[in-house]
Amino acid sequence: MDRNTIIGFLLIFAVLIAWQQYNKPIQEARLAEARRQDSLAQLQQQDSLNSKELDAFRRQMPPEEAEAGDGSATEAAAATESNEGHGMDAAYGPFAGAAEGIEKEQVLENDQVRITFTNKGGRIKSVELLQYQRVVVDEKHKEHKEPLILMANPQNRFSYELQVPAAANKFIRTEDLFFEGQLEGRSLIFRAYADSAKYFEQKYTLPETGFDLQYELSWKGLEDIVSPSQDMLSLMWINYLPKLEKSVRYEKTYSTIYYKPLGEDVEHLSYMKDDRQTSEGRPVEWVAHSNQFFQSSLIGREEAFSFGEFAVMDLPEKADYLKKCETRLDIPFKGKQGFSMSWYIGPNDFDIL
Repeated sequence: MDRNTIIGFLLIFAVLIAWQQYNKPIQEARLAEARRQDSLAQLQQQDSLNSKELDAFRRQMPPEEAEAGDGSATEAAAATESNEGHGMDAAYGPFAGAAEGIEKEQVLENDQVRITFTNKGGRIKSVELLQYQRVVVDEKHKEHKEPLILMANPQNRFSYELQVPAAANKFIRTEDLFFEGQLEGRSLIFRAYADSAKYFEQKYTLPETGFDLQYELSWKGLEDIVSPSQDMLSLMWINYLPKLEKSVRYEKTYSTIYYKPLGEDVEHLSYMKDDRQTSEGRPVEWVAHSNQFFQSSLIGREEAFSFGEFAVMDLPEKADYLKKCETRLDIPFKGKQGFSMSWYIGPNDFDIL
């Protein structure tokens, strides 16, 4: 072959290579589009179509193609929302509306204490004793003073149990409900509504000075909601005692639960080991979850609690808290419209309880 023939073959070969490279992206795009269309068709044909998958696929389309969809994603999303609503109704019965919400905090404060409340359960979330501090020793054995705060562990619980036949589990716990909070002067009122005329209320009133917090429990219209067999309102209180003193071991030996049976002397659980006791059928005037020098106490003001069950559990030395305290109290419910209590959260002074 002469020189011109060789050059001609080389040019033809170069053109073929260029043509293949030019068409390769187009072919790949067509294949990808075909795969996408096939997958979309399969998704749309599934009886249990997942709306999120379909939405994700349609987000890959040009806007005009996405708008041309058959509406399956919208219908699936609406069905999901409807099912969630029915699920809430089934789980909480007439209190379904109170089972959804956003947690909010509100504060009552005087010259002695600053009490933070949460609308989730309508309970105390933390208490700062403004005239006291705790001593903390760091890794370099240097002492630091920090605010002294009680009842602040995220695992703490304070909840009442209502027997509600219309609820899925036949009961609801107030810790699962979002209460509507209303501040009126030195009082904070929490209500969980079943409807506009039926509610469960917790009212806290803090005087201008002191460690006492008045606590009023009331309910309205619940006789049509709770089981007619519910004679007692069960209260569960779980409280982790914080480390407040430099000597953790010494503090632990003086931290436990105290309680006072009606008309009798004060009793307490073990200081040194895990312990569990009941009031043995006796009404209980008050119960205190107590550190060495500070306590959180719940007191029946006009009437004693019908029954009490108590447990204290020692926590490992490296844990952030000293002990776990559990209390269950029965409150007269049937035929009642409320129950009057008070909190004392401050330095130990059992004589005033």
